[in-house]
This record gives sequence, structure tokens and C-alpha cells, in this order.
Amino acid sequence: MLRSVWERHWCERRESIFEHVCSFYRKFLIANQLRFYIERYFPREGIFMEMGSGTCESSVKIAKKNRTLGALDFSATALAIAKKNGIMHFYIQADIFSLPFKEESIDGIWNVGVMEHFTEKELLQILKEFNRVLRAGAHCILLWPWIIAPSHLLFSTYERISRKLGTHIQVFPPSPSMFKHRKPIKDVLREAGFVDVKFHPPFFDLTHWVVVGRKIR
Repeated sequence: MLRSVWERHWCERRESIFEHVCSFYRKFLIANQLRFYIERYFPREGIFMEMGSGTCESSVKIAKKNRTLGALDFSATALAIAKKNGIMHFYIQADIFSLPFKEESIDGIWNVGVMEHFTEKELLQILKEFNRVLRAGAHCILLWPWIIAPSHLLFSTYERISRKLGTHIQVFPPSPSMFKHRKPIKDVLREAGFVDVKFHPPFFDLTHWVVVGRKIR
């Protein structure tokens, strides 16, 4: 179900004014935040994956150095756009519930605005997969949208107004796990096998808390 929803989302949004605004926000605000924390937590070389990459626009400012960067998403449309942007070294269409990688084969994982779309049970499944493919001691960096972020309040208000007008416009697919409190997110990361879970407020983009977990050595 979620797969078809996202495929439709990217097909409908790719040429819209709304998507152009989102694209600007990803490239010039979120990208700065992501670059800062990748430099802080990822080593300068290795294989690193954006899991649930979408168009990869939030990753445009990552310094490649000796890093091999890959994008994984189950939307063919999103990956086609990402390939045109030419940010990554390789692209894989796959499901984050069942990653096509060997155990301990990835040096770092990140994503932006992905985890909030899943239930707590689904989050645990996904995070266990992330933990499985990460090398011992490697980090997972998750940019998790804040429920009181200005952008979320704006979009949710827009959706409520559209429902009252009978047009029922949904800006993004359902988001049952927006960032509200640290504890439930910390708990699910720990249950999935991550330690030293850290939280960084959304100083750069005012939208995403940065959640970082490290795989046990």
C-alpha cells in the first residue's frame, strides 16, 4: 500500500510548484544540516547508503572524499529523478524492510523524512535491518521531522482547509511517527541494537531533529 502511495506522490509532484519549493528547501537548508552531521559521524572513506532516498536532493552537499555513496528507494520514479541529479555513485530499487546487502557491509546509513511514515512495529523491523548491514561501530543518521516544525504546521493546516473545502489534498503520505519526544525513538533504536543514541535539535532547517545511533562494536 505504502509503495503505491509514494509512487503516486512522486509522479504527481515531480513538476508541481509545490515540489519545486520542496526541492529548494532540500538543497539549500536540509542539505546543510545533513552535511554537518555526516562530517561529524561518518568516516572519510567507505560505503554509505541513503535508505529511502527519494530524489537525493538533501544529499547534494555531502563531501564525497573517499566515500562511495549509494541511494536506495522502492520508488522507480524517485530514483529516476535522483539519477538525473547525479549525486550518488549507484542507485538501487529495493525495500528497506529487506535490504539486499550482506551483514556488516555498509559503513554508514542516513535518511531524511523517512522514519515518520512507519508505525513503531515497522520502525523496529527497519532499524534491525539497518543494524544488520552496518559494520560494527558504524553510525545511522536519521533526520526525523518534528511535529511542531513550522513546515509541518503549515502543511497540516493546508490539508485541514482542503478537507473542509471538499478537495482533500494530502501533501505527504501518512506520518504516524513524527518526532514528539526522545524516549520512544531512543527505545526503539536501542531495541534494534543501537547504542549511544544522540539527539540534535533542528537548528539548521527548523524541521528535522537529527537522531544518531551507533551499532555495538
